[in-house]
Amino acid sequence: MASVPSRGTHPQTAPFTPEWPPRAPSTTTQRPQRARTAQSERRAGTVRHWAFRFLLSVPYLALAVLWTGDVSANEAIERDGAIIDWGSDRLNFVSELFPPLPAAVAGLAPYGTRGLGVAGALLAGVTLGVLWDRLRRYGLPVWLVVVLLAGLGAMPGFGALAVSDFRGFAMVALFAVALAGMVRFAADGDTGGGFTCGLAMGAAVMCDVSAVLFTVMLAVTCAVIIRRRGFGGTAAAPGLLGATALVITFPAASALCGWAFLEWRFAGTVFQGLREAGWGPDIITGGWAALAGQPWRELGEAVLRTPVFVAVLVLALGTGRWLLALLLVGLAVALGMPLTPGEALLVLGAAALVTPMPSGRVAVAVLTVAALCQVGLGWLW
Repeated sequence: MASVPSRGTHPQTAPFTPEWPPRAPSTTTQRPQRARTAQSERRAGTVRHWAFRFLLSVPYLALAVLWTGDVSANEAIERDGAIIDWGSDRLNFVSELFPPLPAAVAGLAPYGTRGLGVAGALLAGVTLGVLWDRLRRYGLPVWLVVVLLAGLGAMPGFGALAVSDFRGFAMVALFAVALAGMVRFAADGDTGGGFTCGLAMGAAVMCDVSAVLFTVMLAVTCAVIIRRRGFGGTAAAPGLLGATALVITFPAASALCGWAFLEWRFAGTVFQGLREAGWGPDIITGGWAALAGQPWRELGEAVLRTPVFVAVLVLALGTGRWLLALLLVGLAVALGMPLTPGEALLVLGAAALVTPMPSGRVAVAVLTVAALCQVGLGWLW
């Protein structure tokens, strides 16, 4: 008969023997949890990102609602939008419609010119958000980023162009997004920046055909920078320069060729709307003749009215980096006329903000003074 353990005693147990070799901890439940956490964080970051951009567009939305100035440019876009026969299988109207993207927005936006003003205001917020993201990567103080962004966004010409001329402002805004993408691609080694640059210029060409010149300028600038400085700080792989030029120029070229095919297929013409807008074969000879006078004067006035561009140009002279990019932007502005003075001003201002700049005390002081002067000149000149 088994003995019963006495009160106060505990039954003996076998000694603990550790398992050898030790078993690896199970990660079957940890990995999905980490993936869900990372996905939720990305979604929350995206929401915050776009909420901030919408917040930046609020002043321009108010301006679009209260605007009583000239809206003749948006009225012309609205007339183009009325040509579109939505839902029809007859597309012969494409011969009368170039550039098509602003007309499509006008055809979809309610409230006529007021709706186009709201669309331009939203695009202004997105553009300033892209420039904010780019400036924050340079290690500048937050207050200086705010001042530099105000140096562009607080200029009267910025808001006025956004709410009164959707076509012109869309081209400038898309160029700013493309320029920021090009800098991401060349300086940071971010391949997504190259695709952003190309797609933005493809859309810009559908807003204004003069964006073709800026597309070529971006492709040349990016290829030269990668050849001289490497790709993201590392040596460029063979064939990267050709791939870079193709990534940037292909969307614009395919957009133009695709529209030409669409027009030929359904209307029997090729770029009739483009020729009616003054972009015929004589544009080359007329452009060379115009280089002797007015464009250079307008470029000089635009440079004088953008002290931030001048400051960044001077800082680039000291380091030798990105100087070629700034000079090519200025040349493209001169050759890209007929840009309006307001459009030329905003192109130079956006180019200055996306250019990598030093964060030393002298540079911070120079950029602060330049941004304040730019806002003052915008209101006084």
